[in-house]
Amino acid sequence: MKPKKFNKEKSFVYRINLISFLFLSIFFILNISGDKKKDFLFGSIVKSQNWEIDRVRNMEIFTGNVKFRNSDYLLESDKALYNHKTETWDIDGNVYCDKKFEDGTAVETFCDKAIYMDKSREAFMYSQDKQVKTIYYLKDNRKIISLSNKSHAQNESKKIQLEGNLKIFTDSATITGNKGLYEALTGEFTISENRPFVIGENENYNLYLESDIIKLNKETQIIEAINKVKGSIYNKAVYYKEK
Repeated sequence: MKPKKFNKEKSFVYRINLISFLFLSIFFILNISGDKKKDFLFGSIVKSQNWEIDRVRNMEIFTGNVKFRNSDYLLESDKALYNHKTETWDIDGNVYCDKKFEDGTAVETFCDKAIYMDKSREAFMYSQDKQVKTIYYLKDNRKIISLSNKSHAQNESKKIQLEGNLKIFTDSATITGNKGLYEALTGEFTISENRPFVIGENENYNLYLESDIIKLNKETQIIEAINKVKGSIYNKAVYYKEK
């Protein structure tokens, strides 16, 4: 039996049993609730091997095993610089952020460099040798992993933009594209540019799907492929029996 194939110009919706894409990593690290007392790095205990105050440039410089910690999160890096004039944190070298939640879930982010702007409440994360890696741990210890060259979290609009060789991994699927946008208000994740595609597998089916745009809703777990859709679905039971 040949696999079922499709090639449509119109939007195509495919329901697949995937883990919900709770892709909220940077937003929760920034505490998007809007409460100033819980802003990124606000009220943290800062520790480092060296601490320098540059009164001419109005900066504080922390170097060597830098750690920011409070009851909500832990952030580590090789170096951190705070510019009081621009109200900007410049965090550099082996950046790690761990954010835990009351429901038992957690988010970890790894990157080479991060910038946080107090005024606009935006965060930028970059990596050169390795990609920005974010791991979201679910309650049952499963996890979702994303990789991208850079990410941009906009606190006011509650959006995350991901760019460059984007990949999102779950237990049963991998979505690949060049650009991604997560909108917390709608719970929708949109992947675009360079013909994004999804490869999925569960106990019953193998799936390959590509299109101009791929969307995923974290609540309904529906994958939607839009424009010039191509793909195939294998029923394992039938395919391997006939083979």
